[in-house]
Amino acid sequence: MLKGIIRVSAFFQKELAEVLRQPRLLLSLIMGPFLILLLFGIGYSGQARVLSTLLVVPKGSLLETQAKDYAENLGKQLRLVGVTSDESDARQRLARGEVDTVVVVPNDSLERIAKGQQALLTLYHNEIDPTQSAYVGYFGRVYVSEVNRRILLYLTQEAQKRAGESQQEMGEAQAAIKQARAAILSGDRERAKDALERLDRSTTALAGLVGVSADVMQGVKQNLGVQAPVSGADTLIDDLQKLRSDSTEMRRSLDRSDVSVVTWDAQLRRIEDDLSQMDSLIQRLKDIPAGVLVSPFNTQTQTVAKLQPTFVIFYAPAVLALILQHMSVTISALSLVRERLLGAIEVFRVSPISPQETLLGKYLSYMVLSLAIAAILTVLLTLILKVPILGNWRDYSMVMGLLLFASLGIGFFISALSNSDSQAVQLSMLVLLASMFFSGFVMPLTAMIWPIRAI
Repeated sequence: MLKGIIRVSAFFQKELAEVLRQPRLLLSLIMGPFLILLLFGIGYSGQARVLSTLLVVPKGSLLETQAKDYAENLGKQLRLVGVTSDESDARQRLARGEVDTVVVVPNDSLERIAKGQQALLTLYHNEIDPTQSAYVGYFGRVYVSEVNRRILLYLTQEAQKRAGESQQEMGEAQAAIKQARAAILSGDRERAKDALERLDRSTTALAGLVGVSADVMQGVKQNLGVQAPVSGADTLIDDLQKLRSDSTEMRRSLDRSDVSVVTWDAQLRRIEDDLSQMDSLIQRLKDIPAGVLVSPFNTQTQTVAKLQPTFVIFYAPAVLALILQHMSVTISALSLVRERLLGAIEVFRVSPISPQETLLGKYLSYMVLSLAIAAILTVLLTLILKVPILGNWRDYSMVMGLLLFASLGIGFFISALSNSDSQAVQLSMLVLLASMFFSGFVMPLTAMIWPIRAI
């Protein structure tokens, strides 16, 4: 037992001595990974790419002067470099790499829309990266949404200008109801009928003038099942239609002799009260900004997570794990290959040392070395890059130890399979690539199909 411990410790000291007598190797093992982490932390901004865009519009189009406003509403990811009417020149500039995208507004937009067809905005790009190509496509959809929103905003503003006439129509409706009441009380049924006909015309006009705002409130309630912001606004059109129905029914009842004046007066008073409530409601609807009517909802993102890390803080631990894994796999993969090429393995076979003792000695030496490097890099990461350790240090140490233990095991397995240094390095690189692509570092695992995700 004691001899076995001595032989294992001999290999342990031998491997450590080989590393420690090479200060450049030791420095590269420590500073190399840290410099990678440092450059990653300094250089990664996490900002979406800014697209320099050239807009092609028909000559004399209003978009020549309005393009800047469109660009500002699309956010910082769009940098408008110019507006032109020469599509050929714009596409040549795209091919030369002077711009990232070219947006072409068709000359026949009005004609196509008049025919019931959608006008097609064409967005040209020169990307071969699928991720960047998808980003440009998403940007194009955002741009089209903004154009559509601008058109709807203009239509809504025009409708609200017409809605300003609603005050006059409401005044005429209220005057008509008062005249109808006075005519009923005086027994003049014909004059009451004329007043009620004017009331019908006024309420019909009111329904058209306030239709846009009321329809938006109705849409909010029907599509989301929520209470409308303005009480009763979602049913305003229905209320106006009911009021016209009541007025028409009363006008017909004036030809009957079995209905008393008191009943007619009570009905007119109820209609008058309804008109007063609608007047207040219509005034409130007119005050809703056109931008809110066009885009009733916006989005606000809130997280319930206790931590909101930056990109560097989020990715730095993963980069550290990959670097330590690759380092451990590589140094252990080269250890047995190197000794096999030097002929030392033949010496070990005729010596009283067993293969298990050889492997255990190497395992312990590289484990101590890897843990020391991991500890130094962790300290540098927390002190210089300000990456916090929020968990338990004991758990962190246990996870790090298991990572290094598994990595060394993979490295020794590669070493047993390899016949040369180059083959060992190649297989170590394959392990690194597999770790990057199948660990969720490069892309989320949810983006992969289940059998591959299980790997």
